[in-house]
Amino acid sequence: MAEREPLARRLSTNLATADRVLTNLVRERGKLVAWWWGVRKVQGTTCAWCYVCDEVIVNAALNVGMTAAAWDKIEAHRAQHWHEIKAIRNRGKD
Repeated sequence: MAEREPLARRLSTNLATADRVLTNLVRERGKLVAWWWGVRKVQGTTCAWCYVCDEVIVNAALNVGMTAAAWDKIEAHRAQHWHEIKAIRNRGKD
């Protein structure tokens, strides 16, 4: 029987796939970005900005370091978009 990859490795592969798909989606829309989210100032506040939905993910001083809470919100936001994309892809497969 073949040995399965560790869960952490499988999860990180899925996250890398989600990040890559989201980044490519943004680029297909004509935006020149390095990643699907980035740091931006909105009304004088530094925030994590989502280029997929053009909304603030979390207001935080990301320029001085990422907090665990801010990273959790970014991961949750990525998961939300990833689930939306997977649902669209799975439509009509029934």
